[in-house]
Amino acid sequence: MTTGTGPASTDIGSGITKSLRKLADGRDIIYYDAEPGRPREAEDRRHLDDAPTHTELRHDPLLDQWVVVAGHRQARTFLPPSSECPLCPTRGDQLTEVPESDYDVAVFENRFPSMTQNAVAESADGDVIRPGFGRCEVVCFTSAHGSPLAKVSAERIALVLEAWIDRDRDLSAIPGVEYVFIFENRGVEIGVTLSHPHGQIYAYPFVPPRDEKIRSSARAHRELTGGNLFDDVLAFERQSGERILYDGEHWTAFVPQAARWPFEVQMFPKRGISRLPELSAPEKLEFATMYLSILQALDRVLGVEMPYRRGCLDQRHLARGRSPGAARGAEAGLGVTRARDVAALFESAFGISPSGVWSAPGRVNLIGEHTDYTDGFVMPLAIEQRAFVAARPRADRVVRAVASGHEPRSISLDEVGLGRPDGWLAYLAGAAWVAERSPAHHAPGHGWDLALLSDVPVGAGLSSSAAITCATLLAMSDLDDWPEGRQELARWAQRVEHEVAGIPCGIMDQTASLQCTSGHVLFLDTRSQELVQVPWPASDTGFALLVTNTRAPHMLVDGQYADRRRMCEEATSIMAVPSLRDATLSDLDAAMQRLSDEQAACARHVITENARVLATRALLESGRAMEIGPELTASHASLRDDFRVTVPQLDCAVEAALAAGARGARMTGGGFGGCTIALVDRTSAEAVAHVIDAAFADAGFTAPEHFVAVPSEGAHRE
Repeated sequence: MTTGTGPASTDIGSGITKSLRKLADGRDIIYYDAEPGRPREAEDRRHLDDAPTHTELRHDPLLDQWVVVAGHRQARTFLPPSSECPLCPTRGDQLTEVPESDYDVAVFENRFPSMTQNAVAESADGDVIRPGFGRCEVVCFTSAHGSPLAKVSAERIALVLEAWIDRDRDLSAIPGVEYVFIFENRGVEIGVTLSHPHGQIYAYPFVPPRDEKIRSSARAHRELTGGNLFDDVLAFERQSGERILYDGEHWTAFVPQAARWPFEVQMFPKRGISRLPELSAPEKLEFATMYLSILQALDRVLGVEMPYRRGCLDQRHLARGRSPGAARGAEAGLGVTRARDVAALFESAFGISPSGVWSAPGRVNLIGEHTDYTDGFVMPLAIEQRAFVAARPRADRVVRAVASGHEPRSISLDEVGLGRPDGWLAYLAGAAWVAERSPAHHAPGHGWDLALLSDVPVGAGLSSSAAITCATLLAMSDLDDWPEGRQELARWAQRVEHEVAGIPCGIMDQTASLQCTSGHVLFLDTRSQELVQVPWPASDTGFALLVTNTRAPHMLVDGQYADRRRMCEEATSIMAVPSLRDATLSDLDAAMQRLSDEQAACARHVITENARVLATRALLESGRAMEIGPELTASHASLRDDFRVTVPQLDCAVEAALAAGARGARMTGGGFGGCTIALVDRTSAEAVAHVIDAAFADAGFTAPEHFVAVPSEGAHRE
């Protein structure tokens, strides 16, 4: 028996109280009450053994899938009489999993879990057997044993929905959890072993095969049509109208054209969201009404309680069209799955396993554009999209490489130089070439086999090349045990751009890819190399950073980037300052007669941009993040009017975002195409994206893509 401590109760919004307690074996139990202030103080009076921990993930080599094996589940409670139901509330001496004598909604860790955070595998082998890490929870919808969801009120379903949403948030935050699956089974025909109205939640360390297949289908659909699979399916069903069961303001329910079950219903939100926590209040309210009507309709079909299985699709791992909340980018956060994919690509190309897999992120620059090569200040953040590199040393001086969607290529390190090789191979081979020419002369006579798979959009101004180079250099450093720190690797990655790719960039992109941390924006003083991790407000604080990929080609090798850098260098010399970072607007005014219009404009941008970076940092550090909008907008105006690196698509996206209510907006990256960012209220991100889409359509531009940037981890070994 556990005595525990006093209940930890919190208000989670919508008038709902969440109370956390412990069961006798240490498992969590959480109560969700629609009535505020209800005490949840009952103790679990049972004497229980410790919760099971022996659960495994076993790899199926034929299907290349992980299978959960938990033998202890053979002893789980099986179809007990209602008087012995473990999900009913505790009454007298009938002790159950729920110590309270009554409850609204109760959630607890499964006593017989398929996966657990304390998993132990008897014979773990990382390639074929792993501990069954994860978490499994039971969700009791009501304390009334004979009241399935079809017989409760819409208000109760709304409470259940809030519990699902809260558990999704908490479980998604567990390190190592890749996918949260919320589901519900009813009826012994489906395999239910407890008849009390309940569902379950599984927090997986991988994306389940069916959902991985959906992700793959969505990606293939986009590549083939340029469209959005979910939006197109919904549009098809609504246009047909033959199978529509419900069509409201926010939701549509229909029988799919290719239904696999005798009775099958799919429920689609009309707004592209990735997971339940992104639902708005009106969407939640309508879902409860719709879901209740669907369940009641199923029971009317045959006049019995219809057995069914219901699941929620977690779209964080899917590419949902042009919706900013749908995927946080094309294939965001795939982690273990993408690492396994690039390892398989390596094995297919070279017939041997890699020594390991490393990844590095792309970046969005919050503010500080074209200041990093003038000793100035920048504030980038790493994004979830990453480049994955599998690596293995080889004895000769050859780099053999393969990239997803491309044929293998090879080059001797003796042949590498400015402009050689080109394309993606420049960043892989260039990393080895620069390392060999470092003061430490790393890996002389040493080649590499490399495989590349990247989720960072190419040509979008999100530093796809820096992500590739940094992942490659970190792999080489780890495998060869180089002593250099990450900032030295960033300088080497910059040299790859200068000496192989031919782009005279600053050091921001490489530093961001290697040094950023989750939940922070990186302040970088490019002169002193001072790094400060500036906290970025959590996602529940009400605003978001909407990234719009204008899909206008972003090419920095056609000389325009170099021209702007040359203008800055000439202005520095004429003004007789160490760098533009040291110049003031007064210095600029004094030198105006000696500067060309172009030189003066470029200098003015850099001087004022550095001031905007410092102002933005101060606002973030003082907890005033929503006030940085004007700094972003002023930055864009300077880049457009003084530095002249915007294009019509960038200006259109910024102007449309501001017109739609964004707090601020600017282009991000080197310019001449690429992406914009907009500081928006989280609930309005979708609406802002739609306004931008409409503006692009009116202008005849290619349809843009959107995602919400989430400050993520820098480069690491997978």
